[in-house]
Amino acid sequence: MSTIEIISIFPLAPFLALADAMVKINDPELTYDSNDIAETMESIVGQKLVPFGLSNTAANIVDMFTGEDAGSKEKVIKFVGETMGDFANRFQQPLQPFYGVLDSFDKEFQVARDPQSLTSETTPSRLYEIAMNRFMARGSAAVQYAFSEAGELAPQPVRDFFKVIVPRTKLEMPKALNMLDTTAPVRGGEFFSAIAGVRVTPKVNKVEAEFKKLGVSPWPTFAATGDRDFDRMVILESYKYLFGDADLEAEGVYQDTFYQSLFGNNTLARMYNEADSQSTKRILLKQYFSEAVKMGRQDAAALLELGPDGMNEKGKRYYRGLSKDYRNAIAKRYRQIHPEGKSLEETGNYREVFLLKDEIFIPFNEGFRSGISD
Repeated sequence: MSTIEIISIFPLAPFLALADAMVKINDPELTYDSNDIAETMESIVGQKLVPFGLSNTAANIVDMFTGEDAGSKEKVIKFVGETMGDFANRFQQPLQPFYGVLDSFDKEFQVARDPQSLTSETTPSRLYEIAMNRFMARGSAAVQYAFSEAGELAPQPVRDFFKVIVPRTKLEMPKALNMLDTTAPVRGGEFFSAIAGVRVTPKVNKVEAEFKKLGVSPWPTFAATGDRDFDRMVILESYKYLFGDADLEAEGVYQDTFYQSLFGNNTLARMYNEADSQSTKRILLKQYFSEAVKMGRQDAAALLELGPDGMNEKGKRYYRGLSKDYRNAIAKRYRQIHPEGKSLEETGNYREVFLLKDEIFIPFNEGFRSGISD
């Protein structure tokens, strides 16, 4: 019996996508968020839409007015600022090949930057900084560096004026962080990749390869709260527990790190490498990784002087941003762990949510027991 392809005769994909959307929208037990909107629109039109296309704009608008902080000033400012920045970027899109040539002269110009790190406090300044960061991050670091150096020769009033117009150049933005690599990603060479017709993919390290092989994502464990400064600090402080201190390693000093737990010569590494199945390996990988990030998060909280109340606030913000299914699973696991069977709402101990998010994928008898009592 042969299969006949009838898509060209009667394309069902748009109708199925629309039906799927209608079911999710009308069923309170299901979720239909901004990501689903983009997928639905792409299925209907039959092609991948451009980043600033209708699908992303519609998805961002829905995202702005949904969730725990729906319609909040912070969400509106972010949406308007990013939209302004993306619109302005269209005017420098034809210059990208030229930018690629100039940035190729120095590796520092090619290092990826984090445009979402902000310094402004007032609403107008924050909106403008979001838009300008978006625009500057898409520009050439080499061109911006040349202009900033030339600007140093100008009188002080002129320099002050341009500092207001351009809060930060691309080189002044913090480097983008890689969760599984202490080095910032380098995204240069696009111009030469286009000429050669081949894109050179950066080689992943052993830890990244292990996550990819087991199909595990590090994002859920890092648990972004939406507070950019705190989230960056968590990643930076986790590095020493994930990979250790390179100088100490060079001196032959043993460090009890996540890396050693996978590839070292110790009990944890032997248990991991002798696991009888991929499922067991995934559980161990998540447990080891979760413990390292937990210590990094504690260090970040200490450096920022958050305290228990501050961490509860971060955890509550993260918890409320999760889907209904995740919230229900976490709430159930919390009741199982709490000695008196209390709920998260009763105790307000939302700082445990960061670990519980990972624990819902692990059998209860193999999960952590944190001795929750408050």
